[in-house]
Amino acid sequence: TRGMLRDPSREVRLGLALDMAREPDPEPAIAALLELIPGALLAEGVAIEDALYALAGNNGPEAAPWPGEPAGRERRRELWAAWAARRGKPAGSLGRTLVVLLDQSSVQDLDGRNEPVAELADLQFPLDAEPLPGGRVLLAEHAGNKVTVRNMRNQVLWERTIEMPLAAQRLGDGRVLVATADSVHEIDANGKEVRRLEFPGEKIMKCQRLATGETGLVLQDTQGTRSRFVRLDRHRRPLGQIPVQVKTSGGRIDWRADGHVLVPELEAQRVVEYDTEGKVVWEAPAEMPVFAAWQPAGTVIVTSRNERGAVEIDRAGKTVWSYRVMTRVTRAIRH
Repeated sequence: TRGMLRDPSREVRLGLALDMAREPDPEPAIAALLELIPGALLAEGVAIEDALYALAGNNGPEAAPWPGEPAGRERRRELWAAWAARRGKPAGSLGRTLVVLLDQSSVQDLDGRNEPVAELADLQFPLDAEPLPGGRVLLAEHAGNKVTVRNMRNQVLWERTIEMPLAAQRLGDGRVLVATADSVHEIDANGKEVRRLEFPGEKIMKCQRLATGETGLVLQDTQGTRSRFVRLDRHRRPLGQIPVQVKTSGGRIDWRADGHVLVPELEAQRVVEYDTEGKVVWEAPAEMPVFAAWQPAGTVIVTSRNERGAVEIDRAGKTVWSYRVMTRVTRAIRH
């Protein structure tokens, strides 16, 4: 298979190198990707850097717009080659938390002491944010009718116009999943839509795709009285559904491959884990929650529509981490 890294077809070499970059020994893939950089236009360049940043974390070159001219791409190759030459094992988590300050139209990156180390300001009503390797952030800028990828200097690296996005999620190889109230879009690195999902008669409120390709959505009827969590397989066929009490739209709904879903129930003032039959597996009180996400240790981060900050609670409902600030925090994502 590795012999195909010398295949005459650039497309074959790129596809194989992107796949091999995920293997335990990615060195041959790194070398192949470096060779491909000088001739890479936007879509290829974004896919290549996605794969390299996944290996480099925050130790790679500073994220920047993909160069349109050969000299700029050659400089980009030199920067990645310098990283490859000093490369060790991928760095672990820095214990940072990305927080969305919706009313201030900004996103801050907090260190382990909850001190901001970077800020993306003058955003346009960011309803979703995803930290990406290499100090990049994917944003669904709802009022700006766009999805952007920015570096920590607030430079726009990639942008796609889309009306009133609610959620945005990176799928790999430069592809992005974007949910609006009417449809779910899959967009490639060139900004071209390659697939769309629609749910006539219902409004999309939240959406998240798993690494397995399965998609989970919260849909609400046109009267706004009933909502349901729906699971789709990787071919977009129904897997199951349960009724849920979700009253706010925007961002993601956290769920797992076993079908369990974590639901912030604003009116009931609790966060609930449901199984595939709609049975309550776990719950904890929360002040008007709008966002809830599992953490690797089994804890849950919650943000509120009213409280100014975010909390992390364990299975007993005990607070193990908190962040307070004089404005509303609508998302808190550990990375």
